[in-house]
Amino acid sequence: MGTAGLGRIEVWHAFATSRSSRPRKTCATTNVVMMDDSADANGDLSLGMSSTALRAQASYLINKKYQPVVGFSMFNPETVSAATPSETAVTGGFSWYFQKHKLKWQTDFTAMITDDGTNSATDMIVRSQLQLAF
Repeated sequence: MGTAGLGRIEVWHAFATSRSSRPRKTCATTNVVMMDDSADANGDLSLGMSSTALRAQASYLINKKYQPVVGFSMFNPETVSAATPSETAVTGGFSWYFQKHKLKWQTDFTAMITDDGTNSATDMIVRSQLQLAF
């Protein structure tokens, strides 16, 4: 009798930034996660699902005060249903640094597309925050 294993989870992560003596101006990150429901030698399914997730974002710092940001994320399960819908999000944002990270205002807009195989919906999300550190 076999025991269920942990399956195979693959994670790729990449991070890039500008290489200079000045403060970081560009930043990009990417994460990819893949889960596999492959059976082990005894025929036990390890995770019971197979899905892929991706997240990427990039930004650029202008004059040490302004920072536009773009992002993309996606979750795609093997079987799309109401319990496990596929999701895609596209984000655009902007940050204002009044006193570096001590006083900053960040705003972003996200279009979130959810599809359960029968219905598809698009939600619009706007977030804004003012941060004060002392």
